[in-house]
Amino acid sequence: SRKRKAERTAAERAAAERAARIQELTAALAEAVTSQDVVAAVAERVLPPFGASGLIMQVVEGDRMRVVGAVGYPQSMVDIVGRPLREVPPAAQALRDHRPWFISSPKEYAKRYPKFAAQPGTGKQAWAFMPLVVSGRLVGLCVVSFDRPRRLTGSERALLIALSGLIAQA
Repeated sequence: SRKRKAERTAAERAAAERAARIQELTAALAEAVTSQDVVAAVAERVLPPFGASGLIMQVVEGDRMRVVGAVGYPQSMVDIVGRPLREVPPAAQALRDHRPWFISSPKEYAKRYPKFAAQPGTGKQAWAFMPLVVSGRLVGLCVVSFDRPRRLTGSERALLIALSGLIAQA
């Protein structure tokens, strides 16, 4: 049917777009020398295609996460992130699960992390939390955020997960 053909064409286009994004990011990360280079490459190549407005890249240092770069966040929010892992629920979850998770609205965030719902607002409305795992070990966390509520599609989630693997290696 015509509808099925259109769906197949759209799926093929999305797959080609994903492959192109992965290639672009792979090339940029191959040239990255510092963690700031990695953050810049991710901000430039990952945020625009998803319509994202924020990025926080963190690495695990002992029992804490250290922010190595942030785009689209006030310094006050960046400072909160540097607390011990167990005091920051998203970091604790990354440490525990090693699996990405997605929050599509502030209401969903408040339900998941009630203690943090009262924190000063960042204006962000949706989040993709992607643990950076190398050889089964958590090395960091990459958070991509949005200025409006946003439910990522299955293919968008798959692309972000693939990209987080590249970011973790870098």
